[in-house]
Amino acid sequence: MAGEYWWLRRRAARNGPTAGDYEKRDTLPAWPWAWGAWWRRSWGPKLLGPFTPGRGRYGKAVVVGALGAAATTTVADIVARWIDEAEREPAAVNGSAVHSGHDEKRDEHTVAARVARRVSSVGGVIAVVAGGVAITTTWASRTTPSGCGGGGSCPTSAPGQWRWRRPSRPGTSSTTGTTASCTPAATCGRSTSLHHSSEHYNLSTALRQPVAEAFGTFVPFGSLCLFGISRV
Repeated sequence: MAGEYWWLRRRAARNGPTAGDYEKRDTLPAWPWAWGAWWRRSWGPKLLGPFTPGRGRYGKAVVVGALGAAATTTVADIVARWIDEAEREPAAVNGSAVHSGHDEKRDEHTVAARVARRVSSVGGVIAVVAGGVAITTTWASRTTPSGCGGGGSCPTSAPGQWRWRRPSRPGTSSTTGTTASCTPAATCGRSTSLHHSSEHYNLSTALRQPVAEAFGTFVPFGSLCLFGISRV
């Protein structure tokens, strides 16, 4: 990349700018994506392995945390909505003492509603993150050939995906059937929009790698594996 940058810069100074020139606003934002993709491939399975339900040590805690956060978020939303509706109801106020008591009660309701909304916002994030980790790691561990996905413990009796595949042997599908199955699944599973989003075609475009593709591509590619298609 450094050599290409030097060569393109000299060419631009001699012949004028082109679509392949490096631009700071285009190249620098791509670096975090590159590091994120490298981390996901190198360290993601090892770090997420202990949190895989049914495989890792903390798998049950992740599931319980996700369900608990979802329940807490639901209750907090109901409480906040109830307080808002109560505050909108007209109150008959007779006398300054009653009015003062009503103001104090309204202040208490306001504080309670604020706390409920804060609990709801935090609980919602926890529920989404923990639920996403539980679902994706579970699917990954169940669709790996050895049944030991996610970097967790690997019992010798782990079934893996190939025990459930159809047909019984990978690669026995006909060429026509394999092509018909792979084409739509591979099209839905590839994250090409981000990878080709740059308007400057140079080596820095290769840095634009999807980081969170495992949260979506596991569905089409895992389904292909379950149907006995070993390679796309």
